[in-house]
Amino acid sequence: MNTPPRESQPVPVEGNAAFVQLLQQSQGPALWKIVWEQADGTERMEKMLQAIEEGAEEPADWQLYQQTVEKSWQAFARQELPGYLCIPLPAAFLADPLAVDSLLEHMRRARMVPERIVWQITVDWRGIEYEKLVMPMVYMRQAGCKFWVSGVGRSWRGLHLLLDSSADFIGIDHGFYAACNGSRKHWAARDLLLQLAQISGARLILEGGTP
Repeated sequence: MNTPPRESQPVPVEGNAAFVQLLQQSQGPALWKIVWEQADGTERMEKMLQAIEEGAEEPADWQLYQQTVEKSWQAFARQELPGYLCIPLPAAFLADPLAVDSLLEHMRRARMVPERIVWQITVDWRGIEYEKLVMPMVYMRQAGCKFWVSGVGRSWRGLHLLLDSSADFIGIDHGFYAACNGSRKHWAARDLLLQLAQISGARLILEGGTP
């Protein structure tokens, strides 16, 4: 099987927001994430998104998080980029039914298009049973949202989510993937992930490292 595509470098810039293309159009609908530049107070938004992407349980400021989600969507929509916008979602937020309802309601008020948003769940969550994440994922998917389970191979907690729920994208840690060259066990685990992605219809992303 082919190597999963890697993340690419930043491309278009709109004001103080740059967009990084994670998957190119030739590999299916493009997938983008936003990077807020250090200007106009947006450094708080960027630091928060980075912390969530790295596995922070929840943002310190829920209001700022919702504002960041809305502003990210607005910047993405103005660019008229094809495909999906990826936004990190804290596991603690996903595990809280009230928080999920609040987020979906905020999306409706902000006229966001859930079918074009991919919520990134990093597998490094702590203190949260994965079972509490499964049904909220199903609920949000029913509203049109998509999910990216990120960091698989760095931690195997995400494997439960891949088996018990539906992920549209699977992010494989580059360190794990590189270790496959010297370990038959790693190679077998790699094949398992590739087969799981094929069966579930998920797309793979090789996270981190250099192209």
